[in-house]
Amino acid sequence: MPDAPQNQPQPSTATENALTSTHQKAEAEHLFSSAKQAVAAGQFDQALALLDQTEVLAGPLHQLGLTRVNALRQARRWLEAVTRCQALLVHHPNSADAHLALGFIHLLQGQWLEGWREREWRWKHPGFRSLIPAQIPIWDGSHQPRTRLW
Repeated sequence: MPDAPQNQPQPSTATENALTSTHQKAEAEHLFSSAKQAVAAGQFDQALALLDQTEVLAGPLHQLGLTRVNALRQARRWLEAVTRCQALLVHHPNSADAHLALGFIHLLQGQWLEGWREREWRWKHPGFRSLIPAQIPIWDGSHQPRTRLW
């Protein structure tokens, strides 16, 4: 069989990389969606395997880490969940989501002081304040005689 003529245009490396990148992104999004569905269905080992595959394609994204922590928490794999959450906080120290997840894990284990300390991050979470009706004032911890806490 004769070789292809030398003067035919060959796909450029940039084009091949773009196609591969687009394919990898679509595959990563599909795997991540499947992982979230597996978590919702209580299939934690499957979810964690899908998250591993997603991370190979997409890298260590923050949202992947949060989903992994959620799966580990729901599977009651406390030590792994705490370890993963603390690793997320090393790279994203101001992540309200990661602090809230860590607080929830502590509370579920009966570690009240650590849990409520981390849960204070709820005030920094986008949209949390909007969940509280505007007419209800936020208590700042000060003494309020003849005032009722809702």
